[in-house]
Amino acid sequence: MAFSFTDFWKTNRKSSEENSGQKLTPQQQSHQLEIENSLLVLVAEVLRCEKKFSSVAEKNMQDFFDKQFGKKHHAYRLQAIQSHLESGTEPFTKIAAKQLLLLTTYESRQSITAFLFHIAAAEAFATDKQKRCIKRLAQYMGVSDVDFKAIQHQFLEKNNPYYVLGIEVGASIDEVKRAYRKLVIQHHPDKQTDNANAGKFLEIQKAYESIIANTNGC
Repeated sequence: MAFSFTDFWKTNRKSSEENSGQKLTPQQQSHQLEIENSLLVLVAEVLRCEKKFSSVAEKNMQDFFDKQFGKKHHAYRLQAIQSHLESGTEPFTKIAAKQLLLLTTYESRQSITAFLFHIAAAEAFATDKQKRCIKRLAQYMGVSDVDFKAIQHQFLEKNNPYYVLGIEVGASIDEVKRAYRKLVIQHHPDKQTDNANAGKFLEIQKAYESIIANTNGC
């Protein structure tokens, strides 16, 4: 049985057992548990790039796993993530990805790749280190370079610090700083009164910090 996660973004997504309308066989339950555990390893690998497991990342992970597998094992999942973060995911990373290659559909693995980007960007923007990590995991899962680039492009259209600052990707540090100073003056909380503009100011700061950090070899 190959599991599919192609519609996990839907808010009405049900767990595999609920979605089928019947209980899973013992073999199906075993496969589902293997998939769940393998996904936890990949999530931990992406989080380890920044050595941070924020409350936002936890919420994103919880939503995904609850929709796919139900809410029974939430405490176990958190414990597993913490354990992987403390002890490391090697040599389990490649093994976990290969398990997903065997047990899930190709479309599922594309969706998993998109989900990993979602985890990486939990706080603000995915770093270059996280992007390289996700690319490696996607390759392990058999996702083609063409499809990976399409997934990454779609993600970056919505999660791009350069876009937030209104400049081209790869702009010079001087251009980044000029754009940042201009937007900070425009959206500074002292000049604005509503929450929307306050949120925009914070987004501008995070975008600037993300670009500077990556430029410095983060």
